[in-house]
Amino acid sequence: MKGLSFHFNSVMTDDIPAEENPWDANETISIKTAVKRADYVPFASALRLWDYDRTKKHTLLLAQYVQRGKGKHISDVWEIQINHEIFFGDVTREEIAALEKIVRDITKGRSPTKEERTSYLKGAAALDKRGALSYRPKVDSHTQRRLQCELCNLAIFLDNHPELVIAHSIERRFRDIILPAAGEFPSRQRHRPANSKPNAAVST
Repeated sequence: MKGLSFHFNSVMTDDIPAEENPWDANETISIKTAVKRADYVPFASALRLWDYDRTKKHTLLLAQYVQRGKGKHISDVWEIQINHEIFFGDVTREEIAALEKIVRDITKGRSPTKEERTSYLKGAAALDKRGALSYRPKVDSHTQRRLQCELCNLAIFLDNHPELVIAHSIERRFRDIILPAAGEFPSRQRHRPANSKPNAAVST
């Protein structure tokens, strides 16, 4: 199906914006993939997730997979309503923005100092567990300076919020389509030769 692209380990925020949604013009759909045994869902920027247009429905299409040899095999497909009040709890936008500023203000091209690391980890801990999301500052010794978030303890979350589960399939079904068959997704190459091409996204 046109418009439905699949990216393993993706942290894209808007995979199907409302204006391109073939099912519902008032719904944005975020497509995420996650290894099933990890029991979490990685999102992109915490601020971008907060800033979604809340006048529209926001749906998570989650494909969980298991690794078998070199292939990723889809085991479960979930359609989950993203309820911002449940996801964020009482965390405010100002608090998220303040933590992101701490992360982005770290000088690039070097590792964070002990004081800087303590500062952003303490800030993230202050936001964790106040909603369903956990906050993950991403800082390396090069240029990475960003604040991501994750939906952790997925199984517990789904048990606690069955009202948010729109659909669950073990047959790779999402609405009126079947997602690409298991085995069509090669493992991601973390260290790819310089002259090779990256794996393309799979569309149906």
